[in-house]
Amino acid sequence: ERQELARKLSQRVAGALGFLGYDSLKVYNLIKKAYDVRSVFVHGSKIEKDERKNLVKLEKEVMDYARASLIIFLRLQDVLEKNDFLSKLDNSLLDENAKKKLNDVLKEIYQVI
Repeated sequence: ERQELARKLSQRVAGALGFLGYDSLKVYNLIKKAYDVRSVFVHGSKIEKDERKNLVKLEKEVMDYARASLIIFLRLQDVLEKNDFLSKLDNSLLDENAKKKLNDVLKEIYQVI
């Protein structure tokens, strides 16, 4: 179940930020890694010493993604309901028509970010 949540979150963030010009595969991998770190910490395990070295860089990139994601959601709140956006985003990962339609909705946000 944890792996499914990490995958779904990573795919959605990568998909949404991909519309803004971010490298979707890089975003996917970094969000998945960040979720794994979060899970280790929350469930009381220790983060290995060699992994801790990379956490500052990971944190900076995840914060950039979080800021961009927040702008997307704040700008979209008057245009699309959250569940409608998530449904369109999920569909856009599988269907080019759905991707084009969502891209049209997100065009205005490009300029803000």
